[in-house]
Formats: sequence, C-alpha cells, structure tokens
Amino acid sequence: MKFIFLGMGAIGSLFAAKLYNAGYNVAGLCRGSHYERIVDEGLVFEDLNGYCTNIECSRQFQLFNDLDSAYTVFEDITKDDWIIITSKAYSVSNIVNNYQTLIKKQDFIMLLQNGIGNEGIVKKTLPYCTVFRATTTNGAFLKQPGYIKHTGQGFTKIGYPGINNRYKSDMAVSGRDKTKLLIQSFSNADLNPEYVEDIDSILWEKIFINVGINALAATRGLKNGELLEHSETKNIMKKAIKEAWNVAKAKNVEIKEDPEYYINLTFDVAKKTAHNKNSMLQDLMRNKPTEINFINGKIVEYGHKMNVYVEMNEKLTQKIKKMEQENKS
Repeated sequence: MKFIFLGMGAIGSLFAAKLYNAGYNVAGLCRGSHYERIVDEGLVFEDLNGYCTNIECSRQFQLFNDLDSAYTVFEDITKDDWIIITSKAYSVSNIVNNYQTLIKKQDFIMLLQNGIGNEGIVKKTLPYCTVFRATTTNGAFLKQPGYIKHTGQGFTKIGYPGINNRYKSDMAVSGRDKTKLLIQSFSNADLNPEYVEDIDSILWEKIFINVGINALAATRGLKNGELLEHSETKNIMKKAIKEAWNVAKAKNVEIKEDPEYYINLTFDVAKKTAHNKNSMLQDLMRNKPTEINFINGKIVEYGHKMNVYVEMNEKLTQKIKKMEQENKS
C-alpha cells in the first residue's frame, strides 16, 4: 500500500515519516531546500520523546519535485493506494491542474489541510473524482529544511463531504468502506484516525477554532495562550467566531445551536496549545503567503454572498493581507 503526498510541508512530512516508519511505501511532492536536503541527507524525524530517526530516499520513500519525475511514482499505483493533498490550501488549484493526468489514475483523492471549500476547487477540474476530507490535531513543526518534529499527539478525522453527492460518482462502495484500509494504516502509524459521518460539521468546527486564533495571534505576534491573557483579544476572538457561526447557520451547516460552545472550545484549544505559534504566524515570520483566504477570508466571502455581518473577520483578513504585502516589499 502506497501513500502519495502532494505537498510535503510540515503535516505532509509528519504523516509521510510516521507511515514510512510503520512499514508503508511513501512518496511525496516536495520542493526547494526541503527537497534538496532530504535527497542529499534524508528526512530527520523527531518523535514526541525527542528520539530522531533519519529516513533516506529509497524505493520505499520516494520524492519528486516536478511532473516528469512524478510519472515513475505513479506508474504502479493501485486502487488500494491513496493520493493525499497536504499542501497549503492556496496551492490546491495549481496542484490539481498540474497533476490532474496522474490523479485521474485514481477515481478518488483526499485533502488533509486547513480551510473550507477546498474540495470545490478539486471538483472544478475533476468533477467525477470523489474527494475525501481529513483534519488532524497532530502537531508538526518544520524546524529546518529536511527536519520534521512531531510536536503534539492528536487525532485524525476522515470523512466523505456532502459535495460528492452533487456529482455522479463511480465510487462503488460507501465512504466508510473505501477508507477501511486507510484507517487501519493510519492507526498502525499512531495517527489516531476515526471515520466520521459528519466531516462537513467537523471541518466547520475547526474553522471556528482557526478563525478565533490564527489571524489574531498572527497580527499581534502572539503565541496561542497569550490571546487569553487580555480581555481585548478574547472579545475579538468571540466576535470572529460568532460571525463565522452565523455564516454556517445561513449555509444550513449542521452545528451546535449555541456559538458559546465553539467559543469555549477555541479558548480550550488556545490553552492546551498555549506555547504554540500557529501556522499563520509561522508563515508571516518566514515571509510566506498565509491561508487567510481559506479561513477568515472564506467567512468574509460567504458572508458577503449571503448578506451576513462579518466585520471582524473582514478586519482580520485585511490586516493579514496588509502584512503579507509588507513582507513582499
């Protein structure tokens, strides 16, 4: 059984390393200095106990950095293998467009990344491809090119989003049946997987958390837990989450009836990850683009379309975009 990761950043590298160490064949799209370091010296994987292993490139651990070199990886793909997009959300369109010929070797794909609405991007190019979604709370940190650290044990939830029902699909079995081997593989790799029937609701739950934490902490240069030390930042978190909750309700997403549930959940996550710098803050620190358009920005997009008040999310989105522009200049 092979796992092909399209986008080996922090999460992609973590999942690739853990699956390889559990005995599975792994391949990945990787670029830049991260690719060069792994090809030359291997991927260093540091587990939760601080123990490091070095994974060298081989037939069981393959890397590619362009379409030409990808053909070798995809030539022997079977229906038991999985293609998993673990890139940043803003890269999904380019990846699907560039690798669509190879992705079509399967009639299904999985997205494991932040954001909502990502599966719609895949469907625009590959309307008859069944898209699975996954979300994880496993923490990963790319300490330097070629070095991935597992920073926190979490769960991985996998499901069959509702968008598939709007398209004809050749998927002959249910989502749960299709993912049985995947779930077992993830379990063997200690990734704590679970198949969920309500993945759309789960994705929105994570969006509420990201909406409340990521952009605000990034604009202030704060660790997650530091947001809870000030009444001002806590109030901003509440407003952003309530706006997102109103948008979800307007879209008829199945969520809890009281937004306070998600506010308390977000505060709890911020507390449990108090010392973490969230991915959006890390992106800004590295002068890289953020996923703002797929988090707070997506709430703004939906809000404007449905005439829902989203002023706080709009302010946060604008601030992040301004910081991105300043990083470019």
